[in-house]
Amino acid sequence: MREHNLFDTERDPSLLKPLGGANPRDRREADGSYNDLGCPWMGMAGARFGRNVPIGDTFGEQPPDLYEPNPRQVSRDLLARRSFAPVTHLSVLVPAWLQFMVHDWLSHGGGDTTTPPHRLPLPPGDDWPPPDMTILHTLPDDRHSPADQGQPATYRNTETHWWDASQIYGSDLETQRAVRTDPATGQLRSDGKLHLDARGHLPIDA
Repeated sequence: MREHNLFDTERDPSLLKPLGGANPRDRREADGSYNDLGCPWMGMAGARFGRNVPIGDTFGEQPPDLYEPNPRQVSRDLLARRSFAPVTHLSVLVPAWLQFMVHDWLSHGGGDTTTPPHRLPLPPGDDWPPPDMTILHTLPDDRHSPADQGQPATYRNTETHWWDASQIYGSDLETQRAVRTDPATGQLRSDGKLHLDARGHLPIDA
């Protein structure tokens, strides 16, 4: 799959600054760098999302063709659950765990609030609150080089690309230290565990 179905969009890796700098390291860094010593930036927070189709085929569709067929209609026709379908061999913990894993691997960020959102007209009979459905644009890539001239748009992952509990510990050294530090004493736990208050909660907005 990596050889035939994964296409790299990182045309100038020098735009990324792994925590370990330019020297090979013997451990993975907090930002996800140095998982691969031969390619230190691979999968680090801030790296670009790759593609599963050839790069030349990833120029995005533009409005109004972007909205035809209506994405909301496609969702309702293909994905809407018409009746309950029990899965008796799984517990409700499975969807919660899947949500945790996905959010631990990737995030586009909160969305672009500086650009007018996509507005999708509602199909007849849709129960979504009128008058339309609004969706924020994905945050644009803010780091480019001359190699990106004339190439399709790219997007960056705000998280480390690994299953490393970054949803709990964060994808940067500052956050990882903050969730392990006692705010009363300023002491960093030496055992790597989260610092919890008397109620068992994180004492910071992590």
